[in-house]
Amino acid sequence: MAVLGIILIILTLLLVVVGALAWTKRLPGNGVIGIHVPEVRTSREMWNAAHAVAGPVWLVAGLAMGVGALLAFAAEGWMWLLVVAAVVASVALVGIGASLGAKTVAIIDANRKITDAQSAQQPSSAPQAAQPQVDVDKLRSAMRQSQNPGEA
Repeated sequence: MAVLGIILIILTLLLVVVGALAWTKRLPGNGVIGIHVPEVRTSREMWNAAHAVAGPVWLVAGLAMGVGALLAFAAEGWMWLLVVAAVVASVALVGIGASLGAKTVAIIDANRKITDAQSAQQPSSAPQAAQPQVDVDKLRSAMRQSQNPGEA
């Protein structure tokens, strides 16, 4: 079953490279690899935020796939269950990472909408009242006179 081991090694390398690029915010926006939720694709900032969260989980998925690949070269009998378990764990981790990334972007998007709504409710274009000019020396002089009415 060397063919299966080689396929799993290729998938391991793919997951590790994509996970590292995502974690370091260097994964280019594309239509093939990455999280394809509409909110993630709205801007480069959202793309990077989602993939920065998903990247570490995808690296762990790559490691799980690598363990499965190594076991595939030596597996006999019941040891194939370990290979299957490693592959299933890897696929589950890829899904968990994508879910966490999408949820992160949904939270960021919701916070932006709340902030925009709050700023729309506060009229920022209302004219500001002119601030009175205060002469500090005259204020001190008036204070001294009020404390000592006999001195002038």
